[in-house]
Amino acid sequence: MISVSDFYDYAYNEFRDELWITHESWFFDNDVYIKAGIWTYYGAHYEFYITDATIDLIHTHDRTILEIWDVDPRIERPFYWSDHCIQFVTDDTSMDEPYAAEIRITGSKFFVVPHYYSFEKPQSGPRGFPKPGMTADEIERTTRFQELIFNN
Repeated sequence: MISVSDFYDYAYNEFRDELWITHESWFFDNDVYIKAGIWTYYGAHYEFYITDATIDLIHTHDRTILEIWDVDPRIERPFYWSDHCIQFVTDDTSMDEPYAAEIRITGSKFFVVPHYYSFEKPQSGPRGFPKPGMTADEIERTTRFQELIFNN
C-alpha cells in the first residue's frame, strides 16, 4: 500500500524538470489501466489500475483523447486528487474550447506502480498485470501494483 501524498510526491519529483508527461490508457471491462512517462513505448515512470472506473471529459467531447494525452508539468500538476477521483489537465485545446481538455476518472479502488517499469526487459517472478475481478489482496500479492490509500 502507498498513500496518495507519497505517490504524488514521487510523480511530482519524477517530472518536475520535464517538458511533458505522456499518458496512455486501456480499458478492461469496467477497469482502466494508465501508464505515464516521457516516452511510454519502452516503459512507464508510473502506472495506474483503477477498478469500476467512470470517466468524465471536461472542455472536450472527443473521446479519442483517452487513448493518449500529455500533461505539461511546467503549467499543471501531473494530476489532481480528490476522494477516489483523479483528474488530468491535458495540454490539448481545440478550436472551439478556450480551455485545455480535462479527464476525470472516478473508481472504487486505485492501484499504482510508483517506480520506473521497463517493458523491453523480461520481468522476474509473477509481477504482472491485474485481471478484472481480482481482489485488492490478489493484485498486491501477484502483480507489481500497490493499493493507493486515500487520506480522508
